[in-house]
Amino acid sequence: MSIDLSYSPASERAKKIVKDAIVIDSLNCIALFRGPGWADREADAELVYGYLERAREAGVTAMSATVGFDPERSSQTLSRITGWLDAISRFPDRYILVRNTADIRQAHASGRLGIYFTNQGACCFDEDPNLVGLYRRLGVGYCLLAYNNRYRAGDGAYEPDDAGLTAWGRDLVKAMSRYGMPLDISHTGIRASREALELLRETAPDKPPIYSHTGLKRHVDHTRAATDENARTLAAAGGVMNINLCNPVITGNPTTEMKPADCAAAIDTAVQFAGIDHVGIATDDFEDMAPFIAFVRDKHDKYPDGGRSIQIVLDGKNRFAELAKTLPAIVDCLLEKDYSENDVQKVIGGNMMRVLEATWDKGICSA
Repeated sequence: MSIDLSYSPASERAKKIVKDAIVIDSLNCIALFRGPGWADREADAELVYGYLERAREAGVTAMSATVGFDPERSSQTLSRITGWLDAISRFPDRYILVRNTADIRQAHASGRLGIYFTNQGACCFDEDPNLVGLYRRLGVGYCLLAYNNRYRAGDGAYEPDDAGLTAWGRDLVKAMSRYGMPLDISHTGIRASREALELLRETAPDKPPIYSHTGLKRHVDHTRAATDENARTLAAAGGVMNINLCNPVITGNPTTEMKPADCAAAIDTAVQFAGIDHVGIATDDFEDMAPFIAFVRDKHDKYPDGGRSIQIVLDGKNRFAELAKTLPAIVDCLLEKDYSENDVQKVIGGNMMRVLEATWDKGICSA
């Protein structure tokens, strides 16, 4: 919950590190539940643009805004993208649409916030893997294979049968490699994730994969957290797991306050296991929880865990880390753990830049 989250105290050194570095929030949910015309509604625009401005002023370089989720089709996803393109174009001195890493570097050099898109699922491709190319050209950086449940590409993380990757899912993984979209196995089932990673290793070993937002089961045994096996395979492929800075996967107890030290501990667990070159950050954050709470009601099909996840949201107990307000304090915690400034820069954006250079900039849709 961002609007009522206070700024965490941080040193001037940490604030400078954030300002000087390329910082990437690898998955954010800002404006997702406000509809594509949010920029024309005064109250919505005030909240969303306010969030974006806090990020820009704090030194966040690029943010991945979620524009859809399974089982939504392309019409809904494209409508949100259109709304975002309009919103970005209204303030060209503040925001820039990101399609490649040169755009991220330009955002950093000019003091603007780079915005690109992600979709939490593959239903947006309308059965056609080649639509990956269209989405890349529109600024979509990556898409999940399956959001929690069973869809065309394979099983999500909440499916008890864990049936794995489908033939269509295999075609989709190959299309992602071809068009320059990194494979994202967040929210995807353990077996489907493993099979997708194996396929990527066989067909495109030069294209590193990602978890856009996850935790490690060895830190907190959350349903959609990464297993040791999948995390190790992803790191061996040069990939990056972006640690999801929300309390269910950070503290294991969504009823407790999440502190910067908790976020740093989860990041450090991943670094100690996978290595400093294979960890990044993602918030999964909202500008305001109210629209999310309204969306979650009766969504037992998306969170099939006996109602636990839904009740936590309805009770207002979910917490997310807004980078503008918490990242410098998290950086201080990492410095206290003897991370060098170079190590910190890798985690807060440098590692993702390496992945995006190897995927976005090498695909047939690179611009």
